[in-house]
Amino acid sequence: MVFYFFVFFTFGLIGGSAVKAQKISVSSIADTPLWVTGGYGQLAIYISGFTWLLGAVSISFQYDFGWMLVSIAEVFLGAIVATFMPAGLNFVLLLIAPFISMTFLGALWGFWYI
Repeated sequence: MVFYFFVFFTFGLIGGSAVKAQKISVSSIADTPLWVTGGYGQLAIYISGFTWLLGAVSISFQYDFGWMLVSIAEVFLGAIVATFMPAGLNFVLLLIAPFISMTFLGALWGFWYI
């Protein structure tokens, strides 16, 4: 179960970083890297918001509804931690978010092992 905690906590970190980066880009465009407001940044934000939901639904099919709720709680824990991280680290997490998200989703669906 440590693997699932790590995966969903990381999904939460990525999602929380996406929300924080989006808020920073709206409030202070000068403090935001240019790629965040561009196409890749928007794609990374959408992927980071969508993958944790796909992962939670996958858990509900593999196990049961209770474990899905636990997974969602782990995502929220990661998102809370992401709000206290420095903005630069949030931008780095958002930069690599699609790669991390697809790797973890592939592992949850059994395509490969981490």
